[in-house]
Amino acid sequence: MKIKFLMFIFLASIISIGLIGCQSTSKDESKSNSTVEKAIETGKLALADGDFVKAMSNFDLALVEDKENKEAKNWLRLAKKMNLLSNHLENKEIEKAEEILADIKADNLYQAIKSRIDGYESTLTALKSSIENIDNEIAAINQKLEEEAFDEVIEKGNNLKTEKNITENQLATINSIIEDATKKKEEKDKQVEAKKQEETSRQEQMKSFSYNTYTNTRFGFSVEYPTTFTQGPEPTNNDGREFYNEDSTIIASGSHINVLEDNETIETYYNRALENISNSIAYKRLGSDWYVISYKDGSNTVYEKAIIGEDIISRVVITYPSSKQGYYESMVTRISSTFKSGQSELSW
Repeated sequence: MKIKFLMFIFLASIISIGLIGCQSTSKDESKSNSTVEKAIETGKLALADGDFVKAMSNFDLALVEDKENKEAKNWLRLAKKMNLLSNHLENKEIEKAEEILADIKADNLYQAIKSRIDGYESTLTALKSSIENIDNEIAAINQKLEEEAFDEVIEKGNNLKTEKNITENQLATINSIIEDATKKKEEKDKQVEAKKQEETSRQEQMKSFSYNTYTNTRFGFSVEYPTTFTQGPEPTNNDGREFYNEDSTIIASGSHINVLEDNETIETYYNRALENISNSIAYKRLGSDWYVISYKDGSNTVYEKAIIGEDIISRVVITYPSSKQGYYESMVTRISSTFKSGQSELSW
């Protein structure tokens, strides 16, 4: 009887211990589930606030408690994607940001996180537009570089470098353009200065030029010309003479009037000269017995003066490079002022 009693006590103890163990396990599992749920919820709130480090930390915590928890895995994967998206946007990596954004938008998200994704999408759209505008500005600056507007290129390039959304590649391109413009500007400035000094020297030389006087023995007109100019051969009809140097010519000539029509006047010849000029006229003036016309002919400037006499008209035509206006200006003035009309040999 005593033995049976002892066996009963032993079995009851074992059952009691088993019940206590089951209760402890149930409490542990309940505590673990609560920790997982709390970590997930905290992670989701952090994700909605854009605190990806905190979000990933909480989802990791949930997986420590429950390695196979699918919800925690999915949220952790989303948090990593959103963190990458944020980094790509910050680094202006458009294509990578677009790829991740398309992937994220395919997920089934609750509203708070969806709103943040929509915000990133708006940021991406604005970023793309800004970068495209900067590309257009770079193209415009490049065009100015081709036009040799170096100061404008440097100024606009430096201003463009301060744009908030400029990429590293765009910045490198702009720096290269500015460097190129700076070098070319220095070269051009040197050329301009050298040309300026040369022009000044030529002008001084021109002012100190000595002149010879040419008198036509047939029509009696006369004109001065620089001694440095070469005198061309005398024409067979002795109607004038040509003088020239390496890039300009002076042609003085005479002819009878009333050849093409009767009663020709200086106005007749003036209008006829204007009709024969197809280029834009820079200057024209008609006097009582003379006219002056100046116009561009390609890269040259042409100056023509005519004086009418009793039965002849005398002309002097000077052609010189427009780029050397400063050099030849005093020469033209000297020749024009010393050009004298004559009379036909028939009047002698």
